[in-house]
Amino acid sequence: MGKVTKKVDYLALYEYPSFKAVTDFSRTLILAIAVQYEKARLIDNELIKRGEENA
Repeated sequence: MGKVTKKVDYLALYEYPSFKAVTDFSRTLILAIAVQYEKARLIDNELIKRGEENA
């Protein structure tokens, strides 16, 4: 079995829903990631709900 190739293309945290740079960590954020795994490019994101928005 050969070596598995993988590489993180990007990992970023933004304010949601504006996708602007984070200035307030108490608001809802979105974590975005893209990974190259062998021949597949895997892309995913996750909302991180904070503060009163999560109530």
